[in-house]
Amino acid sequence: METRLPDDFWPPSLAHLAHPFLSDLDEYVTLAEISSDPINSHQGNRFMFTALVPQEKLDAVLSATGGIEPDLKSWGPGPCVDPEGGYTGSFWIQGPGGSSNRLETPVASWSHHNKVVLLPDNALLMCYGLIPRTLKDGSVSWDDPSKPIYDVVRVTPLSAHSVRAPQYSTARISIRRDYFEDYLSLKGCAAVATYFEERYSDLDRRIELLLAGEEAVSFSLPGRRLTMQNGWGRAADRVYDGMTTSLNAVAALIEDAPR
Repeated sequence: METRLPDDFWPPSLAHLAHPFLSDLDEYVTLAEISSDPINSHQGNRFMFTALVPQEKLDAVLSATGGIEPDLKSWGPGPCVDPEGGYTGSFWIQGPGGSSNRLETPVASWSHHNKVVLLPDNALLMCYGLIPRTLKDGSVSWDDPSKPIYDVVRVTPLSAHSVRAPQYSTARISIRRDYFEDYLSLKGCAAVATYFEERYSDLDRRIELLLAGEEAVSFSLPGRRLTMQNGWGRAADRVYDGMTTSLNAVAALIEDAPR
């Protein structure tokens, strides 16, 4: 069922997403994240990947009705072969307007069985001659030995999915903001976050009224698609006899990098 909502509407379980992903004081930028950390006491899952958007396409991407699909595309694992012939190991995010509009990403990711891999793009690492350093917890820091500056890029590369409950261990890629802004200036691009987030909550009377007796309703708004489903959700061994609210969306990270 399709219906309409004010463009500034946010359900309580997703209200935190009305705020910017990045503040002026943040020294690191999250490039990708898979996590099941609770937010404001709401259990749920987040999948977030960064797209590099040419400045002339930025407005169209941010205002695309229903957002854009928050999923890294590739011809693998497998490998799968492009219908036009040949194999390419590239990754991209599908922009608005069909398959011809591919957006570059500084992230590589693939899944196999119940594991998801997150890695920074080789071109980003090579651009600054970064060197990896493996830490005791299994994460990897990439350092710039020319300065030297440590922890330019920080990577927790592996997320495991629990079959018993729809939860994921945390995988994340973050980069020093000054390096990423320099990289964006070299590319002539802005950075946007594309993400899917779902949160479980007890039934809210305001949402119940919006459901109007339907099992689920969806709302296509500028830059995001919101779905609210009446029913149960399970997280952290708790069963919610309430509702699941999910969002596909795109949001600005860095719109105009300093040159």
